[in-house]
Amino acid sequence: MANPDGDNFQDAVGPVVARINVKCPPFWRADPTLWFVQVEAQFANAGISADLTKYNTIIAALEHDVMSEITDIVLSPPNQNKYDNLKNKMIKRFSDSGDKKVSILLNEIILGDQKPSSLFRKMKQLADGQATDNFLKGLWLKKLPENVHTVLVSRNDGIDDLLEAADKMVEIPRNYINAVSSSSSTSTLEQKVELLTQQVGILLKRDQDRSRSHSRS
Repeated sequence: MANPDGDNFQDAVGPVVARINVKCPPFWRADPTLWFVQVEAQFANAGISADLTKYNTIIAALEHDVMSEITDIVLSPPNQNKYDNLKNKMIKRFSDSGDKKVSILLNEIILGDQKPSSLFRKMKQLADGQATDNFLKGLWLKKLPENVHTVLVSRNDGIDDLLEAADKMVEIPRNYINAVSSSSSTSTLEQKVELLTQQVGILLKRDQDRSRSHSRS
């Protein structure tokens, strides 16, 4: 015989089970806003909308080192809108300034096998408008091979010209390495690549000087 109260029992138990199943991801200091987006997606899936429930879920999920940095917030919560107050203050406290945040987020990006221009575009995409081209250019130059960095760091060209020059300086040694690596020792190969890069830098500087000369005439 069917239990007439079965549906009511499930309705009563369901939200409780859902709350138990909510598992917040580890707090992401690099982007607290995105962390709260993830948490709120779990709240929505679990049907949790009560302010106090959301607030308590966050408090229970935070690691002790995070809690130690928001002690003043959690010890004096407002009577209403506890969750929104906690969320807004945590985002403000853990969010860095634009340039510093970008520096942290892009710290692990390396040139690898990609073109320098591709590296810069990727950095700019990740920055998402939160950093100037000059700031990104400084970070980008530091990620280039030392010999390329040395040639380009003193140039006052626009970013497009720098990207083109960097691509040329990196691509030529790579092609040269593929051509001679089978018959050259490592030390000899490094010396040849260094010399070739310097020569490319001289040629690029010569082209730059010619362009300036023509523009003045």
